[in-house]
Amino acid sequence: MKKLLSLLMGLCLLLALVPTASASEDVALFSFTGTAGIHDWEGPENLCDGVAGGKWCVRMSSRPYAAFLAGYPASITGYTLTTGDDNDRYTGRNPASWSLFGATDGDGQNYNWQLIDSRKNDRTMKDIPYTPYTFKLDRATPAYSYFMLVVDATQGADVLQLSELTLHIGDITIQPELSTWAAAGTPGVNGREGYANMVDGSAGTKWCVSMDGTPYIAWAVSDLIQVTGYQLVTANDTASYSGRNPVSWTLYGCHAATVPKRGSSEWQVIDSVRNSSAMPAANYTPITFKLPAPTAGYNCFLLEIRQTAGDRLTQLSEIVLENAKYKANVYYPQGGGSSGGGGGGRGGAVPSVRINNNARSCWKCNGSGKVTCTQCNGRGYRENYVSAPNYSGRSTTSRTQRENCFKCGGSGKQTCSTCGGSGRQ
Repeated sequence: MKKLLSLLMGLCLLLALVPTASASEDVALFSFTGTAGIHDWEGPENLCDGVAGGKWCVRMSSRPYAAFLAGYPASITGYTLTTGDDNDRYTGRNPASWSLFGATDGDGQNYNWQLIDSRKNDRTMKDIPYTPYTFKLDRATPAYSYFMLVVDATQGADVLQLSELTLHIGDITIQPELSTWAAAGTPGVNGREGYANMVDGSAGTKWCVSMDGTPYIAWAVSDLIQVTGYQLVTANDTASYSGRNPVSWTLYGCHAATVPKRGSSEWQVIDSVRNSSAMPAANYTPITFKLPAPTAGYNCFLLEIRQTAGDRLTQLSEIVLENAKYKANVYYPQGGGSSGGGGGGRGGAVPSVRINNNARSCWKCNGSGKVTCTQCNGRGYRENYVSAPNYSGRSTTSRTQRENCFKCGGSGKQTCSTCGGSGRQ
């Protein structure tokens, strides 16, 4: 343990923790150090990056640990551990025995760690991707400036993985964002305009797709929600290409361990719209469609576009599901996010997102305006397997070819969707 504690130094990455005492305050949790991941992009810093798409993935050859510094001393009443992206394929990687510690001070080498919570042979966490599990404490802890998670055993695998560690103040989650990930869909007209852009939290990207067939996107969220309405957001150049707006579509939902295939009987119709003129010829504009009653609790969703306003292509930048449990945080480029109406009384106003230059540094990017690229997980490249003839030219061999990530251009960083790159909030 002394050797472990001596490693507590290094570069910090920011996690937003927003207390309920004041909406203008936030608690930042920085990643100090921890057991290195199997790959460079699977380190302990992913536990506090606010994005469930990344993960901490480490071998159980020792007691893996991850340590953090809080922006100010925080008294917590519980915490949440979120499963990784592929627990359904690689089962047994959830922790079964672990301990959470807190400390009031430290000098980079020595910390007076106090046990907060310890679990032995706990099988609460299931092998369902991106699923949060909350563990409540019997009482609030003292105000700690440092926190450390140590895992003693998994549920059977020799590899441990977690996507997020979230701390709680009072009865409110410190980072109450709903994680969303795209599961399947119709590819875009190019590699930069794919269906994943519909649920990436940024109106600055878009899904642009041919209307050959019936384009669709299927996605999942990290918790069961009862949908009360939804927003469709126009794209960056809709003012010039208004014929690309959808006028007829169907939204489905269901509760399932994995996202069902399109056409499955599990899908239930949430809303079906025909020949609507609600979507305007304006860029980055969200239009709200209210439902007559909340849906059942769903975690899987599917949107099919059936008809446009005349163009052979359709495009949207984002779909946002409204519910009472989580509030969406969508980034709009400057000049976007203006309120829009809907046809037949179904539309609603959505305020613009504005940056307060006198506010504190953005919690998500720590003031840098950049975050780890969600497409390549910070690597800056993607790998493709290609075949090439061997020296004799009579047979082929496979080799790996690297290409710069299309989303970040090879830098491994992308513009922060929370502050829009300003670094302030």
